[in-house]
Amino acid sequence: MLSSLEDSKTLFFSLSNNKVLRLELPEANGARCFGSDWGWLIMVGKMGYSFLLNPFTRVVIDLPLQINPKAALLTYGHINKAILLSPPVTTTNNSNFATVVVAIYCNSYLAFCRIGDEWWTVLGRNFKNIIFYYGRLYGITRECDLKHVELGPHPKVTSCDIAPPADEDLRLPNLQKSFYLVECLGELLMVIQCLFFDDFGFFLKFMPKIFKLDMNRRRWIKVENLGDQMLFLGKSTALSVSASDYPGFRGNCIYYTYNEHERYVDAKVHETVAGVLHLEDNSIEPFISNDSGFSLSPPIWFTPVVL
Repeated sequence: MLSSLEDSKTLFFSLSNNKVLRLELPEANGARCFGSDWGWLIMVGKMGYSFLLNPFTRVVIDLPLQINPKAALLTYGHINKAILLSPPVTTTNNSNFATVVVAIYCNSYLAFCRIGDEWWTVLGRNFKNIIFYYGRLYGITRECDLKHVELGPHPKVTSCDIAPPADEDLRLPNLQKSFYLVECLGELLMVIQCLFFDDFGFFLKFMPKIFKLDMNRRRWIKVENLGDQMLFLGKSTALSVSASDYPGFRGNCIYYTYNEHERYVDAKVHETVAGVLHLEDNSIEPFISNDSGFSLSPPIWFTPVVL
């Protein structure tokens, strides 16, 4: 999904037929999407108005404006990632207190809210990615410390005590790392998207590192081959799909999105690069760029829910 920040046009690029589909979505005008689960979009507007949006039914569910009673409004310059733990059940009074939204804001702070809350509750900092995996919420820090996050009456965060992966490449200079947690065939993967830059800040190379969690031995195991699986990585999304379910697609690859302004949270996207990396030979095949002239927000992988 490629949303324009200038009008109500929302663009969807279909991988199946290489076509761009346009959807008039005035509810999203001027807002930016920071996550998508269960066919819903997690949106934040310029003035801190955060909400859930179903792009097909156009149902809107309000979320809290503030991090806490004394904090500033939550603007789209603050949010890095957001996930929805369960699909909301829409009601006439626009409330569903069982639905939980979890977000990473200001680059590392973790917070959550339930629909109907007055504000977001802060849980901790130093988080780079989160996942709801087998009924439990996990987060990963920049030091590759996997943490279990409990959202009960007394929220708490505890380390899973998993040793970081032993990979010399992860300590190279001029390296920018993006972290993803993704469920793949029932196992938990950590993908570290390594972006190499020269001394002047120009992008040189994209290189992913994939690790599988071995909970019994409390360590990450390097994965060299994904088999039939395709990973989809983006600014706020990580998911795994079987290529055999989609004729014409190949497994053992990573579909990714990247733009030159991705390092700056509040930047508008004028040139978006999206491609597929084939892991067997590390070849890259680009498939879309922003030549529309629109000022776009960062792309989001979107999977509609078929009812």
